Amino acid sequence: MNKNLRLAFTSANSVLGTIRKTITRGQLVALFVLLAMAAMVFVSMRPSSANSSGAKSGHVSGSSLSNLEASLFEPNHKFSKGNFRIANADGPTLTTDKESYFPGEIITFTGTNWATGEVVTIVISDGGESEGITFQATADDSGSFSATSPMPTSSPAQPSAANSKAQNMASATSGNGIFTATATGAASGLTAEVQFTQRASVNVPTPGCGAVLPADVVDHLRGKPTDPFDDYEAWRQEHPNMIEFPMPLQCQSEAWRVLHGLMAEPASQAPEPLAPLAPSAGTDIDMAGGVQAYQGEVNIAVDPNNPMHLVAGANSFYRDPGAPCLSPTGGSGSTFGTQALYGSTDGGQTWTYKCAPWNPTVTGGVTGAAAWFGSDPAMAWDAAGNAYAVYMLISQNSAGTSSGASIVISKSTDSGTTWSNLGVIVNRITVNTSLDDKEMVAIDTTSGQAHSHPGRIYVIWDEGNVERVAYSDNGTTWTTVVMGSGTEIGGNVSIAADGTVWTAWNHYSQTGGVGKGDSLYVKKSTDGGVTWTAPATNPIVQHNLASFGSNNKPAAQDSRGINAFPIIDVDRNSASANFGKVYIAYNDFPPSTGSGNNLNVYLINSANGGATWSSQVLVNDDGSTSTQFFPWMSVDQSDGTVNMSWIDTRNFTVNNRQTQMYTARSINGGTSFEANISVEDNGGNFRNNVNYSDDNTTDNSARNGNQYGDYEGIVAT
Repeated sequence: MNKNLRLAFTSANSVLGTIRKTITRGQLVALFVLLAMAAMVFVSMRPSSANSSGAKSGHVSGSSLSNLEASLFEPNHKFSKGNFRIANADGPTLTTDKESYFPGEIITFTGTNWATGEVVTIVISDGGESEGITFQATADDSGSFSATSPMPTSSPAQPSAANSKAQNMASATSGNGIFTATATGAASGLTAEVQFTQRASVNVPTPGCGAVLPADVVDHLRGKPTDPFDDYEAWRQEHPNMIEFPMPLQCQSEAWRVLHGLMAEPASQAPEPLAPLAPSAGTDIDMAGGVQAYQGEVNIAVDPNNPMHLVAGANSFYRDPGAPCLSPTGGSGSTFGTQALYGSTDGGQTWTYKCAPWNPTVTGGVTGAAAWFGSDPAMAWDAAGNAYAVYMLISQNSAGTSSGASIVISKSTDSGTTWSNLGVIVNRITVNTSLDDKEMVAIDTTSGQAHSHPGRIYVIWDEGNVERVAYSDNGTTWTTVVMGSGTEIGGNVSIAADGTVWTAWNHYSQTGGVGKGDSLYVKKSTDGGVTWTAPATNPIVQHNLASFGSNNKPAAQDSRGINAFPIIDVDRNSASANFGKVYIAYNDFPPSTGSGNNLNVYLINSANGGATWSSQVLVNDDGSTSTQFFPWMSVDQSDGTVNMSWIDTRNFTVNNRQTQMYTARSINGGTSFEANISVEDNGGNFRNNVNYSDDNTTDNSARNGNQYGDYEGIVAT
């Protein structure tokens, strides 16, 4: 079972980064990619137990490794469409666009030129390579079908009045089959779905590897005294540039553990428990292509169809000389800041670096604009593999008397390589009284469920500190719903497996300084965002969150700007023991404490649709009075693991000024968290020269607190 975890965050000098963890039963590999001037850490994580075989890890030389690679798993056996033919085809056809396929893959064939009453025999053979064949055929109009020897037969389903289609399922017991299709009535076409299964001669499961094990490899692994992973890891220690654990070796490691009785074959699709993690370090990857700038407010999202496809966004302060950014008037560059967008198609190894397009229709292009920038990126994917970026566009004239702002959405159909304008969500010519801010996005990737609205885009933001949600089925036309009544900020949105839309946000009561005062509100929609309901008790946490007031500066840390926003996510994996659980993470002081530096990350959850909520669980394990802030969360939809990330000051006791990124996970539905892991080898003091309107700081008297932004990000698949 493969699991991936990626993290986008602010690090030393406000840089953007990602983390990727690939977990198998015997192994967890994490890759930390940092932008600009930050260090990158490659973390290779395995269960903390001793070597699986009880012996010390084997040591292999480069030549030995080559020999090992020579005996890797045979790749999936390929079949071609030449394996399919129509025995008596003088007119009808059965075609497919695919040239080849693998065991377990479903191939769809389309038949044409069928005459009423015509009987066509379709012969399917893989030369005895596979274990069996499964058919499903659907006739146009009122056709009927039957299966003949050597396949077991069953009576074809009769056409229903609703769809006038007939279906028949049949399975072959060998790797060859004959399927006879008879067109009747007004039938004019045929669609046949054919699936081959793997050879039965080898029964060693390698989940996620998609490999067929020949007998000689099985024999080799059965007689091998050490786990292939241990051999590779010993070799990798002498060859630090070899970072990735090759997929074939992952398959061999899993198979070795099964053959040696160290890992039971899965009895069902239920996820297996995961072992604690142990880190090690590696090499840097520069996402920004050498562009040096302050990045903050980072967000990252993964393609639901392909975990190797990632997009991320970040505020990038000051003009990036190499980035083709557009101003409101069509010129290039920006005098203040840009909205950076990143894309990767290789799991974070390499990235494209683009500036988000300026939308020429927004009134943010004020007359005489001398400064403009993009801010607050939020990233998402739809079920078709298209990526989306939602962000603010702001401009101001040189006198500072006229400002404009908007929230817009852009779309990428090539995994972040290029971006194009899609629509305007909200547009405002003056921001003196009502700034539209802090937008987040989620897209419904469900279908056929009780509350599904496939492809619907939901954006939550605050307008003049009143939470709003807008929804759209095409990204161009939007409907807006007002969620609250005032003094609200930091909304977040997530979608459950049945299409229910969940939102959470902060209601603040502090007007300055630091102390208790925020409340956490939740609402959900089961009709695609048209109407919203709250739990019987709302807020779900009342006057118990850290409130930072207008200047957003914790005590004794006035060089840091912080907002305490909730993060919400839902377990959408029906095989998970915690399916349907709703999780919310947030910042808070310890119980009975309303001030100071000891700001923690907490998690609560609901297992009954929001009717009741658990007690808060402490995520960070520093046991000190340091500060943890900007939590983000991603539920691994492959197994229900709850993954958390945040910014942490525990290793820097002098005024808690320097920070590092930390992460932790829960494998028991948020009841407890494993040991925290630092994903940076060094931290950084956050200092920049952007002048905001609030108070100056003691250690940077000419300017205000550093622009951390308001969040960082993590994503798991």
